[in-house]
Amino acid sequence: MRQVATLNDKNSRRPWLCIIGASRSHLPFIEAALHLNFNTLVFDRDGDAPGVRVATRFEAISTHDADDIMSKCNELIQHGELLGCITYVSDERALTAAAKVIEEFSLPGFKPIAVVNTSNKYRMKACLEREGIPTPQFGIIRSLAELYEFLVEHKQAIIKPAFGGTGSAGVALVFYGGQQNNQAFQRAQQESANDEVIAEVYTPGQEYSIDGYVQRGRITVLGIAHKFTLGPKHHFVINGFATGGLGRNANKEYEKVLEELIDLGYRVVATLEIDDSFFSIDVVSGEQGLVVVDVGLLLDAKIDRLLYFSGLDVYELRCRLAIGEKATVYQNRAVFGSGYALRFLYSSKYGKFHPVQEGMINGMGDTGVCRTRVEWNRQAGEVVAPPESLADTVGWLMVEASDRFAAWELASEQRLSNLFSVEAIQ
Repeated sequence: MRQVATLNDKNSRRPWLCIIGASRSHLPFIEAALHLNFNTLVFDRDGDAPGVRVATRFEAISTHDADDIMSKCNELIQHGELLGCITYVSDERALTAAAKVIEEFSLPGFKPIAVVNTSNKYRMKACLEREGIPTPQFGIIRSLAELYEFLVEHKQAIIKPAFGGTGSAGVALVFYGGQQNNQAFQRAQQESANDEVIAEVYTPGQEYSIDGYVQRGRITVLGIAHKFTLGPKHHFVINGFATGGLGRNANKEYEKVLEELIDLGYRVVATLEIDDSFFSIDVVSGEQGLVVVDVGLLLDAKIDRLLYFSGLDVYELRCRLAIGEKATVYQNRAVFGSGYALRFLYSSKYGKFHPVQEGMINGMGDTGVCRTRVEWNRQAGEVVAPPESLADTVGWLMVEASDRFAAWELASEQRLSNLFSVEAIQ
């Protein structure tokens, strides 16, 4: 059995980072903290989570249990120095737990107000509207009758959880007279922490993800990615991203859009009082210009993996932010280097998952491919199903090419049968 540090042994003389979560998503942050010579106090209710095996000390406490997490941190500071707190769980209860630790121990990091402003979608939209930042017209929906009234006026709408929610779970496009409205509403309600649902006017257009960090009020954009979804048939589940260089598509029009996105990002972050944190802003560019759809305190889904693939160590960067140390990246990166794409991989049927390849794989042609890499979110033999939310992804494929558009084209063209198979269950 792996030995873990006690709070009064010699290892405790090194400073500690509290990390709320031990999932596969948290593993790189834990490893980065250890590489920076920090001890890690890691919380997760799953004693078999990947981060457990590398943590300095692990506590089997839910990421939602703020009181017990605070108690263990209080115990820790009797014997060692707590310098920072990190979570990469998008659930508002885990974010709230982290914010409470940060506030209680006067650590660098996001405050409870930022969690509320981003988790409560009604409040988020109200803050944006008050500052004149465009966001889709919306309404709070508490019943099917209220949804019907909204659709009578607007004909179609995106519905989503009004408070909390994770990824695209509970998000759907509904229509006046639609056959699936009841089911879609119930799912959105189930995913919402307060049973309320947001209905917003559907805004078609090119979607972008603005991802970066704030430190002591200074905002740095780490990337602006083109964002792609699977469309209304699959409840707008994320299909992937393309970021990096523009290549032959670089022109004044694109440069202007990117400048406007950076300016918009600055305004949104300041309005929602986000500081000493990552951020992600979902924006649609349509007929009405740039419209803010959503905002979060983490990087967008697996953008951390794509930025790391591009050569930016976001995990070490986040650890440095957590302790208030000056970040190593402080110039905006709306466009950078080659092109990079991440395509989420989903099963088209119900069955047992079997990976064919993992890690760096062979090139996919002669169209300027530099590197390709596949990472899995499922173990061999796990049961998988067609996508209803991002949680259903079996993994992701990352491609480096001459520019972001070439990278996305190559990632989109890859045959899934070359990467994994799904065995039908008898």
